[in-house]
Amino acid sequence: MKQQRLVLVDGHSIIFRAFHALPLLTTRAGQPTNAAYGFTRMLLKVLRDLEPDYLAIALDTATPTFRHEQFADYKANRVRAPDELLSQFPLVDDILNALNIRQLRVEGFEADDILGALAKRFASDEVEVLLVSGDLDVLQVVEKNIHTLITLRGASELKRYDPEAFHDRFGFAPELLPDYKGLRGDTSDNIPGVRGIGDKTAAALVAKYGTVENLLVHLDDVQPKRAREALQADPDAARLGKWLATLNLEVPLDVSLEDCRYQLPAATTLRELFGRYEFTSLVKEFAEEVESTVEVALLTEAGATAAAFAELAGAEVVAFLFDYSPEDSHRARGIAFAADPQRACYLPLSASSEETAQTALPGFSDCVAPPASLQEFLASETPKLTHDAKSAHWAASLLGGSLNGVVGEVMLASYLLTPDRQNHPVSEVARDHLGLELPVLPTGKPKKGEPDPSAQQRAEVFGAAAAALLKLHPVLEALLDERQQLALYREVELALVPVLWEMERVGVLVDTERLTQLAASLGADISKLEGHIHGLAGEAFNIGSTQQLQTILFEKLGLAHGKRTKTGYSTSADVLDKLAEEHEIVRKILEYRELTKLKSTYVDGLLTAASPETGRIHTSFNQTGTATGRLSSSEPNLQNIPIRTEAGREIRAAFVAPAGTHVLVCADYSQIELRVLAHITRDPRLVAAFANDQDIHTDTAAQLFAVTPEEVTSEMRRRAKVVNFGIAYGMSPRGLARDLAISQEEATQYILNYFATYPGVQDYMRDTVERARRDGYVTTLLNRRRYLPDLGNPNPRVREFAERTAINTPIQGTAADLMKVAMLHVGSALRREGLRARTTLQVHDELMFECPKPELDALAALVVESMTNAMALEVPLRVEVEYGPNWKELADWVVPAA
Repeated sequence: MKQQRLVLVDGHSIIFRAFHALPLLTTRAGQPTNAAYGFTRMLLKVLRDLEPDYLAIALDTATPTFRHEQFADYKANRVRAPDELLSQFPLVDDILNALNIRQLRVEGFEADDILGALAKRFASDEVEVLLVSGDLDVLQVVEKNIHTLITLRGASELKRYDPEAFHDRFGFAPELLPDYKGLRGDTSDNIPGVRGIGDKTAAALVAKYGTVENLLVHLDDVQPKRAREALQADPDAARLGKWLATLNLEVPLDVSLEDCRYQLPAATTLRELFGRYEFTSLVKEFAEEVESTVEVALLTEAGATAAAFAELAGAEVVAFLFDYSPEDSHRARGIAFAADPQRACYLPLSASSEETAQTALPGFSDCVAPPASLQEFLASETPKLTHDAKSAHWAASLLGGSLNGVVGEVMLASYLLTPDRQNHPVSEVARDHLGLELPVLPTGKPKKGEPDPSAQQRAEVFGAAAAALLKLHPVLEALLDERQQLALYREVELALVPVLWEMERVGVLVDTERLTQLAASLGADISKLEGHIHGLAGEAFNIGSTQQLQTILFEKLGLAHGKRTKTGYSTSADVLDKLAEEHEIVRKILEYRELTKLKSTYVDGLLTAASPETGRIHTSFNQTGTATGRLSSSEPNLQNIPIRTEAGREIRAAFVAPAGTHVLVCADYSQIELRVLAHITRDPRLVAAFANDQDIHTDTAAQLFAVTPEEVTSEMRRRAKVVNFGIAYGMSPRGLARDLAISQEEATQYILNYFATYPGVQDYMRDTVERARRDGYVTTLLNRRRYLPDLGNPNPRVREFAERTAINTPIQGTAADLMKVAMLHVGSALRREGLRARTTLQVHDELMFECPKPELDALAALVVESMTNAMALEVPLRVEVEYGPNWKELADWVVPAA
């Protein structure tokens, strides 16, 4: 019978060696990875070269060991590990979890003790044990069925020691290694040893006398004389040193051999793991055999084009990618498609109407576009994969057709797997998950004299990418299925794409005349303020220039300033807010900044964004823009239109319904994140407050200030509101003190009172952070994940931010998921009821509709029902509906009397 093999690895010794052996590597986000990468490389070498049947990693804990209790200076000479290394330990935990490797930690013991104990426990003629370490201490357990592999050259090579190899190096038996170290000492562990006895003398004494105890019995015979005198002067040093160097083989560890049985995860899991940390070379090593050469046909004749699309009719699935014009990100100048991973087609489309024959790309100007066969394919229910389905809807629309049958989108799938990633281009996702290097076009505009890529070049790039989608999408779906995120992907994110596309297409109607008048009014106010500020300063200067502003405020007027930076003294809003009471000029500058931002960012920006053809703003709703799952809006951003100031509300007044025939209807979830918090925490008082439709802020205020609900003042309620929402975001006493302008002591007491009122919330916060440390991520109710590698960051600010993120993400992310489900329900209900009302905007917890006046009651009732039933929670969901001629002038909608 073949001898089974157990491999036990000393994790921390490998990690430290890898860190110091490799140059500092970082991800694009700045996370150091060299130690994690070197450690992973060594693990893979172990798996490949040693082929273990059983595998476990022993790791040290942060707590002192039994050796420290006996000898306080044990390892006291070791300096604190650098932050760049400490920040990688959470990555290592994540890697070990993904590789399904059993991790062993026992407080009070070192990894070496665990390795020695398990080696002695499991070694037999049936089981060979191999110990992998960078620490020679484990050599003391080497015997017939226990061999040790010591790392060399950082952590890239291994030297094997069996009993014979050990004796060849040291000249005595392995079990005498602690005696040897007790005599000579060990500087790495701060074991002093016997002063005056070095390596050669210690080895000779152990080879002759064996144990320290036997050596001391024969002390009078010891030679040389200086060694004898050294031992006579301090025999306890030898005894202590040996004790410290001896592995404790009685580690209390309940683990069986079968617990350590090992099987390497699937290649798809490994590629995703390595891609997450940008271990590009490892991604390639675990790439499937993917044929990188794709045969791409450039379609320039009508007959060939029709034949190519005809072939797609019976395809199981077709992958396609639009090649977008640099002048218009929605307008396609070509399309690539593939039903076979080794064959693709590319159809150039005619230049846009703005382009002339002289500026059209080579190979494009002679094409007829769009052919009917293309429109038929896009509109058909043939199952389709693409990269960005919403943009594809736009392209199909601008080609005069429509898009149907999309069953997969790589960008959304990649986003769910790596939500913190900024972008998800096909080339990078294919590299990370397939190990496939796709051809790419040059980035940026061509330099003067350089031609644009030809149609043939573009065909090769987009054709290869389209073909890769056929291999890539199943891999991504398998990973989503493994993480139980397939339903979130298919039933929420993918299903939402046509809803968002329709909202973008419809757009939001704006009153450009009102915006123009507002721009003029703001311009006049800004000019007036500018003159007033110049008068207060005693001279004209550029208020928008930080340098000139520094000179006026801190040199001429002598106002207090903070620490000097590279660019001088800060004039940020935080700094100016603190100086506002010192001088009128500061208050006027803050007002000036507010008005200039309103004008440039909002009023002027909205006027520029309004379509001259439709009078509407067609913003882009982004599904992959936030790690929490919230939708974001861009070009322009319509989710942060001001509401707190009168000028901001005037901007909202420019968002209108068609005059005379329609109204705007706004449906807003009431306190959605607090309701989600109640559901997740199951805190009895919090659940009861919402179940009984109590004012949660008044209820909290009564508990915080020890008064009855009737005695709660508006100021008390305001403070309670800040506490309620602040706690949900993991706010610290320092942050709460800042927001409420109170002392940290008061803020701490508020938080303690809050937790006394809602103990379930405190339990949730503690348990969530602990679980996130263990798993490396947190989840929403629909299983959206957010990875939090900074939970182990040694920098307190970075780590505490990660802890707050861990607490808030399940709440904010679940609220985002709930809103997306609500949008799907509303869209389905609108189609079912045949209403002409249209969803036009989503802003955090609010949906806006453009509604024909006669449909107001039907729409409002439909929306309330759809939104309140979007997700079943422990507490009822409440939706408030308002309507009016514009976004500013809204009245409450009430259910009409029966």
